[in-house]
Amino acid sequence: MIGQTISHYRIIEKLGEGGMGVVYKAEDTKLKRTVALKFLPHHLLANEEDKTRFLYEAQAASALSHPNIMTVFAIEDAEDPSTAGRQTFIAMEYVEGETLKDKLEKGPLRTKELLNIVIPVAEGLNAAHSNEIIHRDIKSENIMISKDGLVKIMDFGLAKRKGVTRVTEEGSTLGTLAYMSPEQAEGLKVDRRSDLFSFGVVMYEMATGQLPFKGEHDAAVLYAIVNDLPLPVTTLNPNIPQELDRFIHKALEKEPEDRYQHADDLGADLKKLKRDLESGKTKPGARERKLTWRNRPQSYVGAALLMILIIVVGLFLTTESRKESVRAEAKLTKVTFGPGLEDEPTWSPDGKFVAYTTDERGNLDIVVLPLGGGKPIWVIDSNADDAQPSWSPDGGKLAFVSSRDHGGRLSIVLGQGSLTPYINGKGGDIFLVPALGGTPVKLVDNGYYPAWSPDGQDITFQSNRGGQWDLWLTPSEGGEPTQLTDDEDFDYQPSWSPDGKWIVYGSGAFPSYDLHVIPSAGGQRIKITDENSLVVRPAWTPDGKHILFSSARTGIMNIWKVLFSPSAHETSVSPMRVTIGEGDDINVSAAADGSRITFATLRNTADIWELTLSSGELRQVTFETSSEGYPHLSPDGQTLLVQSDRSGKVELWTMDLNGRVLSKLTSAESAVFSAQWSPDGKQIVYQKDQKIVTQKLGDVTVREIAPEGNIPAWSPNGEKLAFSLVKDGNQDVWIYSLEHQESKQITFLESRDWFPTWSPDGRYITFQAEMKGTRDIWIVPSEGGTPNQITSGESEDSHPRWSPANGDQILFVRDHKNLCLVSVSTGKVKQITNFVEANLILDYPSWSFDGKTIYFSLTRKVGDVYVLENY
Repeated sequence: MIGQTISHYRIIEKLGEGGMGVVYKAEDTKLKRTVALKFLPHHLLANEEDKTRFLYEAQAASALSHPNIMTVFAIEDAEDPSTAGRQTFIAMEYVEGETLKDKLEKGPLRTKELLNIVIPVAEGLNAAHSNEIIHRDIKSENIMISKDGLVKIMDFGLAKRKGVTRVTEEGSTLGTLAYMSPEQAEGLKVDRRSDLFSFGVVMYEMATGQLPFKGEHDAAVLYAIVNDLPLPVTTLNPNIPQELDRFIHKALEKEPEDRYQHADDLGADLKKLKRDLESGKTKPGARERKLTWRNRPQSYVGAALLMILIIVVGLFLTTESRKESVRAEAKLTKVTFGPGLEDEPTWSPDGKFVAYTTDERGNLDIVVLPLGGGKPIWVIDSNADDAQPSWSPDGGKLAFVSSRDHGGRLSIVLGQGSLTPYINGKGGDIFLVPALGGTPVKLVDNGYYPAWSPDGQDITFQSNRGGQWDLWLTPSEGGEPTQLTDDEDFDYQPSWSPDGKWIVYGSGAFPSYDLHVIPSAGGQRIKITDENSLVVRPAWTPDGKHILFSSARTGIMNIWKVLFSPSAHETSVSPMRVTIGEGDDINVSAAADGSRITFATLRNTADIWELTLSSGELRQVTFETSSEGYPHLSPDGQTLLVQSDRSGKVELWTMDLNGRVLSKLTSAESAVFSAQWSPDGKQIVYQKDQKIVTQKLGDVTVREIAPEGNIPAWSPNGEKLAFSLVKDGNQDVWIYSLEHQESKQITFLESRDWFPTWSPDGRYITFQAEMKGTRDIWIVPSEGGTPNQITSGESEDSHPRWSPANGDQILFVRDHKNLCLVSVSTGKVKQITNFVEANLILDYPSWSFDGKTIYFSLTRKVGDVYVLENY
């Protein structure tokens, strides 16, 4: 390509080549500047995943503007004169200089030169992390130093942006082996702290001239990363200050919570060291310290051989599992690329179109995508939420759910625990519309997840029109619905078999759900899975032999398939895995040709937000790839208590008001929930499994308050606890006296009464009561007495919190979308936030102890649609 022109770039020389791209120096003939062009290698152009990763590098990097990050100018697609084909490439800043890797070939750096490089790298990383981008391949080769000393981070080819799904396999390790963090090497979930570990490896390399984790083969390097502590920097280079040695080893801690939590924290330490060296306060040189090892093997060679065996066995098992679940010739293609949510895909009968839901314009809309090329078609373009499309068998119509007659927003089904975010079931009716656009016509009130019979005569759907969630049938031409199921379980998301004889659906009660099949003419249902966790949106294969569905049986929501036999009375066949990935693969639909499925891969990540009541100012506190929820501020106003899955399981953590993690308070051995500080700030109370426990700060010992119970809350004087307890089929509010060590029931409404909190004077308790599927706010005297209902209407009002500074104000969540205040004396409700996005869930608010600030969690759903061929 040297000397040729592609688009308006004249190729000057080849600069380098790596696994994910070939880089050329070029002249931008329009703007008369020198640029670097990065092309995907020709032999990889057919690989959709590599091409997607290549494009994502540019998208991630182009979102950043920082002097220490390589600037991306454009992503272009142009005719390649050397191949007579088209080439996609990135035009980016050209920096004349050398990589840090090249620089280190001359040996370790002096402390001053080292600091002049690592401080800008820390600043660049902080900018990326602040924009929710994780690099995942920090190494000396990806750090460029210009001739005038400017430092640039390059190559976001493995970058991972929060909320953006990557086409990767579960357990895969992306990055360069010697620089990987332990969690990255093990194929676990990574966040910004993984970048900081890799940065620690780079700093170690700069200070010593060698890598901290070495071995004769990959298995030995992996073992060292996960198990061994590297030699002290000062042992290998006595000229390095001890403080720098300490900073490097802190970045190299095995456990993410023991490392630096933010790049700016590390940068601040490095800057201070530089100032102290320049002022003479700190002198170069370091004292020796004793080398310690974690899990030091008796035989390093034996351990390495063991690691090789583990890897070989792992590869074998992975290969065998893929034989069982994904054909070797399977091809995965991403078909939507919007920045927000694309979800709920469904095939047209001819397999040429996919209809799906998008939030691109703020609310939920239905779009039809021509897979053969062409612009997406907005079938319905209204200000209301339109979702859950289902194609008629003749291809002429779409059934869908709309909130146009109920305020414009669909809401989630409440009270189903971890299934809740996956099902919208409030504020919607079923409509029909011509498949490529037209005037919608209402078919039935209060219906969700419509599914057509194969002959197009009937539609089945889920509804709580009878007071509980069951399946219903209605003629597609209109008419009175008839009930198909009638049981106490939550029945949801039906799908009709190709022969019209059966309907499959999800059914259960929190926390256990399974797939069931019922004859479409009515009759005894058949249980066909034994999930005891989550199942979402089943669909039949075109031959009717298998049922596809999403399951969280491995801890991650992926697509599975199970053989269906009408003669089976209970589960007898184990499901087989179809997709392998890090996100939630849900809402599967099978094409009529039997070779393709489409599905959405979603992310539901919760962060902590802060609302200043006087000004209405909102501030996001956490920006994590993990989920943080149930925040509660300490009495001194300094520390947030939160529950987080940053370690892979939900545990209790403390963090400051800038989202920096301070410590972990619980282990992952038991499920924890709804933690609160005591009024004196010396202990916490929380739900452990289904028990109420207290724990003093600085102590791992817990004191069991109630053998059963949930959602505890301290009284203002710290002498009592309110909590919720299920007994004799009812859930009521109880009070526990810490002094007398006894409990007393105070509500008897024959409803689901929970989430209690106290009035400032301790005389009353507010709680949410759920009757016939509707939640409202109530109050009751804390000593017992007649409860009074405070809110009413069609909205779902939950999670009440009495203001600690105003006995007339109760904070609560309305429809899991916004925060409201209700006056106890007048019943007047005031909405204090205005979130309108369709893909948002607001949860678990709490007050600061002075009543001036409110903390809550906000979950945003993002995702894209994929097509999998030869599944």
